[in-house]
Amino acid sequence: MIRLNGIPDTKSSSAFNGFSVNIPRRIGAAWFLNTKPLIYGFQNDPNLQKKVSMIYDIPAVNEVQLFKNEVDLALVPSIEYARHASLYELIPSGCISSDSTVKSVMLFFNKNLDGLKKIAIDESSRTSVMLLKILMHEKFGIDPDYIVMKPDLDAMLMECDAALLIGDNALKATLKSPNYLDLAEEWIDMTQLPFVFAVWAGRRGKVLNSDIELLSESRKQGIKNISKIASEFAVESGWGANADFFESYLTDNIKFELTADKMEGLMEFYRLAFMLGLLDTFPDIKKAGEESAIVNPSQN
Repeated sequence: MIRLNGIPDTKSSSAFNGFSVNIPRRIGAAWFLNTKPLIYGFQNDPNLQKKVSMIYDIPAVNEVQLFKNEVDLALVPSIEYARHASLYELIPSGCISSDSTVKSVMLFFNKNLDGLKKIAIDESSRTSVMLLKILMHEKFGIDPDYIVMKPDLDAMLMECDAALLIGDNALKATLKSPNYLDLAEEWIDMTQLPFVFAVWAGRRGKVLNSDIELLSESRKQGIKNISKIASEFAVESGWGANADFFESYLTDNIKFELTADKMEGLMEFYRLAFMLGLLDTFPDIKKAGEESAIVNPSQN
């Protein structure tokens, strides 16, 4: 876990008691390339930096930190939001989503899909594993065994017939491996809806209006600076890919605004997960800044 931009405070802001104090908001987020536009302002704008304390880890850990009140806001896997929806508010200030190919949630394989018996799954993944299980069952009609492994593609494919990688590991692997399925592309083909991989969330009753504005401003700055983000990552990564490759990824493959169609795709994901017994309950979603929860379709 990496903490930057000030010293995290373990107490909640006194703003909840009717007045405000200058306690930085503790924000949990991943360090993946596709996260950088959402947190760009927090890393580059001095005015925003003094208002937040960033805590970096993998998305699943960020959600645990939110659950334990170790952060005030977090970018969490969308399936983990669903599992704890009664505790959380969804903050409509941004997301990690795709409405075409995603390039960074990929199933690499050794043989034809109908011959898959064992799939290695990235130990850091949550939402993508659920998406994979839905696609394998609903679209391809197979239910293979899933083996949790470290995200090492060669080792995974030696042990299993296919391997799920996410994030930067998956994006890098697409440069070398020709045999893969793009899970967002498969989802869109099946549902005609976008897919949402991660959302901003906070504890119910503790999300401030200023939080919504902070996250939105950071995202807006990031989208304006995608060319810069891509150029810097091309140098930092050392993958041998040029800046255009990363800029295309952040522009064409990843979408950062939680629009109405993204919400529709998110709800369909939850519906299918619930119907297949992968979610214990269908989540009632409370959006920050709105008085009422989204209607639970299972109640209609």
